[in-house]
Amino acid sequence: MDFLKLKNNFTFDFFVKGIVYDCYWNIYNVSNDQDFFNDKKMEVELYKNIVVNNIPTYLEARPKDSYDLFRIQHQDGFLADLRKYPSLQKYMGVQFGSKSRSKMRGYLRRLETCFDIRYKMYYGEITEKEFGFLFRKLKEMIGRRFSQRGDVHQSLKHWEYLKNNTLDMILKKSASLFVIFDKNKPIDICLNYHHQNVFRNYIRSYDIDYSKFRLGYIDIWKQLDWCFENNHTIFDLSLGDLAYKRTWCNTVYKFEHHVIYKKQNIGEKIKALTILRLLQLRWFLGRTNLLKPYYGIKSLLKGSAKEEKRIDQETIFDLKDISNIELDRASLSEVDIDDDEYAFIRKHAYNFQYLNFENSKNINVHRMNDIDGNYVISGLKKTQKLVFKAPHHTNNIS
Repeated sequence: MDFLKLKNNFTFDFFVKGIVYDCYWNIYNVSNDQDFFNDKKMEVELYKNIVVNNIPTYLEARPKDSYDLFRIQHQDGFLADLRKYPSLQKYMGVQFGSKSRSKMRGYLRRLETCFDIRYKMYYGEITEKEFGFLFRKLKEMIGRRFSQRGDVHQSLKHWEYLKNNTLDMILKKSASLFVIFDKNKPIDICLNYHHQNVFRNYIRSYDIDYSKFRLGYIDIWKQLDWCFENNHTIFDLSLGDLAYKRTWCNTVYKFEHHVIYKKQNIGEKIKALTILRLLQLRWFLGRTNLLKPYYGIKSLLKGSAKEEKRIDQETIFDLKDISNIELDRASLSEVDIDDDEYAFIRKHAYNFQYLNFENSKNINVHRMNDIDGNYVISGLKKTQKLVFKAPHHTNNIS
């Protein structure tokens, strides 16, 4: 059933490639009452695959007069509808309670206290050198993050296309890169796409060495603020029912799937209806867990590998507070965690900063010369010994 593979991904082709399938005469934006016509069209092979999937319901794809379609809604999407709010403060005042807002401010204050943080949105302007550097860093972040999870990010399948086309889209203001920097080092990068009033958050990743610092919350906060300042009233986090999306979003919408056929052709209509019923059956089986044994075995095999990896990571080191112990400074050698040779210490140093509200300029890391695998992390308030219990790699793992 090759036609059930849902090859025509409307969301990807429309936002990322900027094209409209030839069977549609226009795309109507429900959220701002505007139409979109595009000469850059893609012909859909109607006799091989007549399913178009992933159409967000805030966009209405209108078929040409020679076509008709069956509609079916399936997965949920999440967005922040900002149209009723004059500012981010007003939106957060409704979306979050006072305790949650206080927590958010605490996340931001801790990050900016511990590091020399700056934020930048690349939208309409970026050099080729900047783009190449940031896109490489984004791929590295995705690789490290998903390797940690034992998984592969779906965007990597399209990486060459993204790398070759996103620079031009940023310059044309149909895409953007939002970056959080620690000094000049990117630690959080988001790739976004823009259509009229819609800001679509497509890929987001961060440096896992900074995982304590809630970068995912902070990048959404800053990008929402940008949306208010730049007349974007729909902030779309798309597919996936994840806790952070429910935290930030005030609207759950549906993704629509179209089964398209040519009018005046009873054979094509019957074929389209058959495909519709098969899709409904497949999704019904998924909802009722009748396919659970199959997916359960795959998940179990995958999960076992993840659990084994997680345990290994947890048992590789030990920490001890030695603030009240006088150290023999002659037995210590200072190391630079910005040097790739000591990249494996960065996360521990950043965690130390997080716990003690210490700025990077006050942090020193030393190697204990007489004991292999022992290090000392010190700040203005505390001193901590870091002991690696298992062999560790000293090369750059990013």
